[in-house]
Amino acid sequence: MGYTSILQNQKTTLKKECRNNVCLASEFDNIFYKSNTLNYKKSGVIHFYAKFNSLSEARKISDHLPIWMEFSLN
Repeated sequence: MGYTSILQNQKTTLKKECRNNVCLASEFDNIFYKSNTLNYKKSGVIHFYAKFNSLSEARKISDHLPIWMEFSLN
């Protein structure tokens, strides 16, 4: 349909527990844009859970990572 995703192979949901330093579970969240109307600059996720003492504490805020995209219209 002419849309491009900003994230590729990037998990965006938190597991219940980190195991072997792996804390992310699934690739549910993404932003799709029309590449002929927006000029993609960069994008990413915010690993907010790293600021918390535990995943259960972070999950009180959300079990999804915030995602972002920078673009221009020309």
